[in-house]
Parts: sequence; C-alpha cells; structure tokens
Amino acid sequence: MTPTDRNPTAELPRRLRRESGLTQRAFAEQVGTSGPAVAAYQSGAKDPRLSTLDRMAASVACRVDVRIVPTGRGASLRRRRERRSLALAAATAAVVAADFPLARRLADENLKRAEDTVGDNASRRLLDEWHDVLSRGANAVRTALLDASDPWARHAADDPLRCLLSDDERNAALAAADAYDAMSRTA
Repeated sequence: MTPTDRNPTAELPRRLRRESGLTQRAFAEQVGTSGPAVAAYQSGAKDPRLSTLDRMAASVACRVDVRIVPTGRGASLRRRRERRSLALAAATAAVVAADFPLARRLADENLKRAEDTVGDNASRRLLDEWHDVLSRGANAVRTALLDASDPWARHAADDPLRCLLSDDERNAALAAADAYDAMSRTA
C-alpha cells in the first residue's frame, strides 16, 4: 500500500505542484511553506491545512471549494431534495418555453425587487448572472434551470422564476418526484 492509498488527499498537492511546473522547493517558496512540507503533503505523510491548499491552488490560478456531503440517511434525503428541485425546475422550464416574454417580465420584476434588498457581493453576482441568462433567451433559461451538475446553484437560480408555477403545477411536479422516490425504494 502506497502512502497515497492511505491518504487520498496527497494527490491534490501533487497535482497542483505539477501544474505549477516548479520543483518542490520552488513551489514551496511560492506558496509560503517548506520543501520538506510539500514533499510530506505529496507523499501523504502529512495533511496540508486548508489555508495551505488555498495558497497552492491560487499559485496555479485555481481556488479550493469545500463541500460537506452527507452520507447514509443524509445522502438519501439530499438526493430526494435534488430530485424535487429538478422536478420543479423542469416544470418551470416548461412554463418558460410556453410563454418566454411573460416569464422574462415576471423574472425581471423579481430580480428588481431582489436587487433592492441584497447587500452582499455573492447575491449581487447571482442576480447579475440571472440577468445575463434571461437576456440570452428561453433556451439559456432552460439550460440554467436543468443543469444537474450544480443543484445548489439551481436552488438559487430558480428563485426569480418560482412565481411562474401555479400551486397545482408545483404540487404535480413534487408528487411526480415523490412517486419516483417511492418506486425506487420498492424496486
């Protein structure tokens, strides 16, 4: 068993150092640590701090994103939430496709209200991204809503469009997702 088998986090410092094109010593100097520390990180003998990983990533124009991913029952609940979110997004995308001018007008009104209340840069950036998506048309909105690669973005991204679904449409989409979950458990 190699050290990286015992410590899978060793691959990240190794990959970042290789991408930098620098020797261990030069890379260590660039990120503000020692050559032996970089060697220990790469071999899996030592785990770098998050701040060290962040400096390593920044040295090759990347950033570190940390996710807490549930396991066990938490994972199944998360999958259920994601399926329900995707079902609502699909129903919303259908409404957008049916009448994009109305959907855009309502979304623009919601975004304007949100702009008057948000204060942080992350929220403002999300609103700007939504303005951009809306300006590119119905297909761009559909793509943004149905992007399964980033369910957390979908939760935030569909906010300006939530008003498009009637209670009946919303309930039908959620019932379909729940029926799928029930069938999956019995299969």
